[in-house]
Amino acid sequence: MFLKAIVALLVVNLAVSSAGLVGGPVDAKMDKESKKALKFAMTQYNKLNGDVFLCAVSKIIKLQKQVVAGIKYIFTVNVARTTCRKGRDEKSCPIQKNPALARVKQCRIAVWIKSWEKFIKVTENSCL
Repeated sequence: MFLKAIVALLVVNLAVSSAGLVGGPVDAKMDKESKKALKFAMTQYNKLNGDVFLCAVSKIIKLQKQVVAGIKYIFTVNVARTTCRKGRDEKSCPIQKNPALARVKQCRIAVWIKSWEKFIKVTENSCL
């Protein structure tokens, strides 16, 4: 009897711990909305950083989504300098090939979107 109770508790504990925190961030894949959020985040990043060159995401390490009053996208990305100076044509800006010029850094960037209100805001950026 005692052994059955312990096994039952272990099964319940495993089920609850594997489900994750309700309302917490969950791993996700890039989709149309997350691409929009990341593009917005990088536009804001480039407005606020003091560099003369544009920066771009060189690698997406992790994406998480969290349901809040809307959706919060949490990106862990590598950001690097491009060959484009700010204010010039920004459509095709390759990352600097020289690592010293690229200055790659890992960033955590969170973007909150409430699409029904046309609201979008960067709520966290560990690189700025």
